[in-house]
Amino acid sequence: MDPQQFALRLKLHKLHDTGVLATILLHEVLQKQGQVVTLVQGYLTVMGETCWHVWIEDDKNRSIDLGRILACMIDSEFSKCNFKLEKEKPDGFEVREDPSNLKIWEMRNDSGFWRKAASKKFLEFRSKCLSVHFR
Repeated sequence: MDPQQFALRLKLHKLHDTGVLATILLHEVLQKQGQVVTLVQGYLTVMGETCWHVWIEDDKNRSIDLGRILACMIDSEFSKCNFKLEKEKPDGFEVREDPSNLKIWEMRNDSGFWRKAASKKFLEFRSKCLSVHFR
């Protein structure tokens, strides 16, 4: 699934603000399609602010940043910003972290992860994404 299409579907289903869950699901969908992708946690610096962030890298080390795609979709002005992804914490920056996203990230490999972490609406969306009909 194309990440842009995935973002549009998130927005259509009013799930574009689900944080790290959406990136984890996109990773799962891409893997199911046979793509070699890796979830990466690190840091995003944009407009002088740094925050903990999660993105996907493909087998050619290209970044797929669903957060950026969604931000640009919601406000086109974001496309003019310089998004800098780093795997190591950058020096000299205070890092913002969303505790709920960190908790989800930490439990992503637990059994029953999706039932514990996602709303019913998101679980239904996930089922559609993983079904043959939605791809």
